[in-house]
Formats: sequence, structure tokens, C-alpha cells
Amino acid sequence: MNVTTRIKGIRFVQCLMLHNFTPRLYQQTMYANAVKQNTLAVLPTGLGKTALALMMAVHRHKKGKILVMSPTKPLCQQHHKTFNEHLTLPTDMVSLLTGSVKPEKREIMWDSSKIIISTPQGIENDVLNNRISFKDVSLIVFDEAHHARGNYSYCWLAKRYMETAQSPHILALSASPGSTKEDVQEVCDNLFIEHVDVRSYDDPDVKQYVQDVKIDWVPVNFPSDWKPLHRQLKLVYDARVKQLQSIIGTTHQMRSKGDLLKIQRKLQGRLKDADETVWQGLSYVAEAIKVEYSIELLECQGVMSCKTYLDDVVDQARRGKVKAVKRLIADVEFVRAIKMAGNLENHQPKLDVLCQKLEGVKGLVLLFANYRDTGARIIERLREEGYTADLFVGQTKKKGLGLSQKQQKVMLDRFRAKEFQILVATSVAEEGLDIPAVDNVFFYEPTPSAIRNIQRRGRTGRHNTGHVHVLFMKGTRDEAYRYISKRRESKMQTVLKSFKNDLVLPQKSLSDYVQLDHTIIADHREKDNILVKKLVDKGVRVKVEQLEYADYIIDGQIAVEFKQAEDFVGSLLDGRLMKQLSTLKSCGMHIVLLVQGGDLYSVRKVHPGAIRGALASIAIDFQVPILHSKDYGDSCEMLLSLAKRCQNSVKREVSLHQSKPQSLIEQQEYIIQSFPGIGPKAARLLLQRFGCVWRIVTASERELLSVPGIGKKTVDQIRIVSLSPYEK
Repeated sequence: MNVTTRIKGIRFVQCLMLHNFTPRLYQQTMYANAVKQNTLAVLPTGLGKTALALMMAVHRHKKGKILVMSPTKPLCQQHHKTFNEHLTLPTDMVSLLTGSVKPEKREIMWDSSKIIISTPQGIENDVLNNRISFKDVSLIVFDEAHHARGNYSYCWLAKRYMETAQSPHILALSASPGSTKEDVQEVCDNLFIEHVDVRSYDDPDVKQYVQDVKIDWVPVNFPSDWKPLHRQLKLVYDARVKQLQSIIGTTHQMRSKGDLLKIQRKLQGRLKDADETVWQGLSYVAEAIKVEYSIELLECQGVMSCKTYLDDVVDQARRGKVKAVKRLIADVEFVRAIKMAGNLENHQPKLDVLCQKLEGVKGLVLLFANYRDTGARIIERLREEGYTADLFVGQTKKKGLGLSQKQQKVMLDRFRAKEFQILVATSVAEEGLDIPAVDNVFFYEPTPSAIRNIQRRGRTGRHNTGHVHVLFMKGTRDEAYRYISKRRESKMQTVLKSFKNDLVLPQKSLSDYVQLDHTIIADHREKDNILVKKLVDKGVRVKVEQLEYADYIIDGQIAVEFKQAEDFVGSLLDGRLMKQLSTLKSCGMHIVLLVQGGDLYSVRKVHPGAIRGALASIAIDFQVPILHSKDYGDSCEMLLSLAKRCQNSVKREVSLHQSKPQSLIEQQEYIIQSFPGIGPKAARLLLQRFGCVWRIVTASERELLSVPGIGKKTVDQIRIVSLSPYEK
């Protein structure tokens, strides 16, 4: 493509930088809007959101670096491949920064690259550690932008970018940013969006590029021999609900787990009263949640899943000390339900119907299941029926099931090469992975989430007519989810159209960024903490290092141990807190314990007297003041207040080493270990070989290499540190 195109008077792509790429009409129009202002571009899966990122990267590249972020490493790898395929830039100028790249190398790659592709967590760590700056970044692309809610890294990075970049511009991409106006508004606010541009399959400029997708709702009859068990479990559940209603004095119905969790939070707020009925209420909530979950498994997954879970509850009661579980299996009605489940045959009507629907289906099939256990059962049955199938799950190991990213890639390559026909996948396949387009997608159960429905359905209908088959158990919550998801998706489209036609969002105002004269060292385990980000936002110099004690060191004078309320109470119970305070007392600084959160008496089932005794011990025996904060913002202001108190005393520089050895031998080993690549064993070998620190520093390369375990790279590091001029 060697011609340039003009749309509405805007020169949009300098096409000499692009090859093997022809933008579609709707992509050109969306691009023309995106160049004017920060834009949220909403496109269904498979319609080319990455093409917009490519065009915007070409448009903005002369003004500075381009940063593309996606939630997962595999999706970042896809973008890296796409950008290299379609841009004429040298490949070393398009860099993929992952967690496997060492921080020092990431910093070098950032400086030398024009386009950087990374996960947000990696970029966040580099920004917090001052390894990179957004100053020269002219465009950030936030892929899968619907993640920009709550404390997700996108939110803080967008704010930091708008504060520090010389010429900031944002493009956010999503297939489904939210099902309510509030959800979409939150994403727009967090990403400083000024314009929302939406396309759906029904838009005139999109229709010519998409295939029809037929949705087939497949009913499955709830087996009659399961109904007595269902009634029995419902009887046990209703008994717990009546007890709860009596305790809290309400007639409010508790039909879902969400209702139970609300009651649980309400009761926890009354724990400090030490009322016995509150403890009973919490126990009934725990029992009701377990029974409700067993009902859900029976309705949506089948009797085998329900049996397995009930057996697990019995096992918990035998091995553990949780009163709620022990009381549950002591209930004759619940025991009767367990026996009824044990007597049922392990037939699976959904699997029977699934196999019937698969008869005659040709080509690749993608099948979604909510649970790994269910996926494993589906695979077993499909293989028995003669189908070739494999199970695609996330990295976390659960009951022996888990795939590394390398294993995931190998499996997808095999699926793409048609080495097996059916890929059974959990939610990990909904976004962020290069799943091949298929003609048939199966949902083993409906999901009430509009976002998940859109993402799953988007895996088909890209090249040919697509078919989506949704299995649902009649007369259960499966059927309810069918209508809930349909209603939410319809509502989402209405909301997005209102944003598209009527609403242009104002850019959020930014407070002045002022560098404060304080240095706070945060322990490296706090690097993902919201508190660290808030301190950076306030202009505080924050260093993220490994601290031997404390979570924060303020101006080298105050050591702060930071605890969430629940962790504070938990550390009292296991004795961890007292050990930490004993260690802290030897650091030679002022010690402060900062506890964040609500009522200490409501977070755990601990008698109020025990908590009061522990607080008294901390204040009197350890002489450590206890400060309280309500949230992260309050905690940030508290740390700043402590920092201001340091100004009234002589200011110390922050030491790079928080504790130093006392004996001469320990000091000598300590100095040598401070060289890069030198551990305790190597330090002792060097001192034994040369006799003193001075001779090690002045030794020749040949002499150093004669020491076992010391290689050329380590020698080079010793000489660099020893001979390089000191430039503050």
C-alpha cells in the first residue's frame, strides 16, 4: 500500500511505514476521530482493534515513544508479532518487555526502543523504581480497557502518564467496556477519555465485513431422580436462612450468595459487642453458603460435581476445627442429603446432549466450561466417544491441573494445526490469547456476564457463518442466567449508543505535581501496594528496595510497620507481629505501627478482650505507638505527616543498608558481598585467597579468576564498581 489516504481533511496514515495492511472503512473513520482526542474505541472481537493501534502508532511516532499495554503476556506477544509484521521499523525498535527480562535490561530496552509492548504490571514496577519515565511517550494504548476499574494498574498508570508526559495521547480498546452507564463512565474517568467511538455488528459500515452468528439455546431436562436431592438441599438451606432471619430480625429473602455475603458483613460489624448471637449468625451464614454452592453445582454442573463437593465438606469436618462445617455434618437433614447424593447414578445429561449436538459438526470446536473439574470430565467423555480433545486452563495449579504459558502456546499451535478437533477451555480463553477462529462455539453453561458472553461469542463468525450453542438446565439458575445475560447485553448496547451519540466526556482535571523534599523507602513486597502509588502521586521520592524490617522507612528516621486490619489481627493470633516488633526495636529508629481499616473487632472471630490485651502490650511493653487510618488515602497523609515531623530534627541521609555488622570479620565479608554477583561463599573465598579487602580491590583480572566460582562477568563488575569515578 503506497498511497496516503485523507479522511475528513486529516492525513491519517503515513503508509510508507505500513505494509501488508489495508484499513477497513470503519477503522479509517474511527482513526480519524481518535487522532483528535483521547478515545475509547469499542469494537466486537475479531473486527480489528489492533489495526487502530497500528495507525495511531504511525501517526504519533514522530512525537515520541509509543507504549502498548495488554493484561497478559501472551496477548503482548501477539501485539509484538503484529507490529513487527506491519511496520517497516527495525525489529530492535519494537520491544517486548516481560517479567522475564531483568530490570536493568528493561531500562536499556526502553531507552533504545520506539515502540514498547508490555503488561501494565511490568511498566508499573519500572515507573515506581524510576527506571523509566513517561515524559517522552506520545501515545499509550490500553488494550482490553474494561480492566481499568478499581485498583487495576491501568488506572494509576493513566494518571501518572497524564501528569508527566509532554504530549500525552490515549487510545483505549475494548470489545465490551461495561454493561451499565456507571461501568463505562468509570473506565472513561480512569483513562481520561474524551470521546467514545462504538461500532457493533449491525452498523452499516461494519456489516459487510462480518458473518452471521447463529445462537442456539439448547435445553437440557433436569433429571427427575435429582429432584429429591435438590429439595433436600433446599430444605437445609431454608433452615439456615430462617435462623439468620431470626437472629438479625428481618424477613428479607436470601436467595443468592450475594445476599448472604451482605448479611455476613453486617454481622461482622457487630462483633465488638461480643454478643453470642452474632457468632451464631456468622456460623449460620458459613453453613448456608456451603449448602447454596452445592445446590448451584447440582443445577449447573451435575450430580458428580455436587457429590465431590459434599464429600469434600465431610473431609473438612474430619480434618479441621471449623465449627460451621462440623455443625453442618451433624445435621441429620444434611447427612440425609449426602446419602441421597451417594445413591444417585453418575449420569450426566448435559454431556449426553453435548455429544448429540457434536454429531456431524465438522471443523474446529471451542467449548467453554466454568470449572476445571467439569472440563476434565468433558474431556474424558469426549475421548470415550472418539473425539480428539484437549483441556486448556490457566497457569495456576489446582488439583494437578495447570498449564504454563509455554504449554498453552504449544497446545494452541496444535489446535491451529488441527491435530485435535475440540478445545475445552475455562475463562482463560475468553481474552488475551490467540485462539484460532472457529465455526462452532459451545457454552457448557450460560454466564450472566455480558462481557464474558461477548468475548466468548467473538471467537466465531470471523470468516464463515458462526454457530454458538448454549446448553442450559431447564428450571434452574442456568435458565435464569440465559435471560440475565441477554438483558445485560441489550442494556450494554443501549448504554454504548448513548455514549456514542450524545456524550463527549471532559478530561479529568489534574492537580499540580510538586516534588516534596522527602524520601520514603518501601519494601519491595509493597511494590504493588496502592499506598506506594499514592505517595508517588503526592510527589514523594519513593525507592522500592528489600528491607530487612519494616514496610516503610521515612527519611532514614522513622520505621513504619504497615498492617491491614485483618492482617493485624491475624499476625496477633500467629505471634508474627510480636516477633516483628522485637526485630524493629533494634533498628535504631523511631518505630510506628500503622493499622489501616475498620473495626479490629469485626475482621476475625477473636474475643475483643484478646485484642485489647495485645494493643496494651504493644503500647506499654514495646513502647510502639499505634496509628490508625481509614483507607489508603488516609494512610498516605499519615506517612506525610510523619515525614513533616522529621523536618524538626536534623535530617539524615537515607542509608542504603539498614543494618550493619559489628565484628571486623563480618564487616569485611559485608563489604565484599556488596559487589555485584558476590554472595557469602564467594566473599569468604576471596578474603581467604587475598587476606584483606584492599588486595581484592587491587588484584589483577588473572588473580581474581583463579578463585573458584569467580567468573569473567563477576570480575568485570568488581572492576567497574572499584574503578569508575563517583558522580553524584
